Parts: sequence; structure tokens; C-alpha cells
Amino acid sequence: MHQLELAVTGMGCGGCVKHVRDALSAVPGVVVHDVSIGKAVVQFDSQRSSESVVIGALAASGYPSTKVRSASTTPVPSARKGGCCGV
Repeated sequence: MHQLELAVTGMGCGGCVKHVRDALSAVPGVVVHDVSIGKAVVQFDSQRSSESVVIGALAASGYPSTKVRSASTTPVPSARKGGCCGV
């Protein structure tokens, strides 16, 4: 597994966070760990996806992003989705 931290532009509200989370979740092999305004952290299986596919999925959904950091890692349990209001 590889971990990827992205700086995401165009996010201004909880709805944007949900759109980014949904776009990332739709990429095969991606586990979303954290999405907040301006930032996303995911893990992905390099046999099913790549950094460019993840970044491309965000760009296609209207949220351009750039890599902040990446690393190989061991899998960790996925983060709980949504806050108290389900966004």
C-alpha cells in the first residue's frame, strides 16, 4: 500500500469535502483516511491504482490537487466517514 497526501484546491465547504471524498472513494484500490478543506490523505493499492489516477479523479471532479507527500506503508483501518451531520 502507498499513502498519498494531497493539497486540494477549490474546496470551501462541507459539501466540497463530501464531493472530494466521493471522488476518491470511487477510485479502485483507494482507501480514504482523511479529507478536510484543502487536504486529502488516502492509501491505495499500487496494483489497482496510481498517484496519477488519484490526482486525475480529483481533477475530473473539479478539484485540482498536487502531491504533498507519498510513502509506502502498511494498511491501517479506514477512517470513519462523515462527522456528526453526515457530511
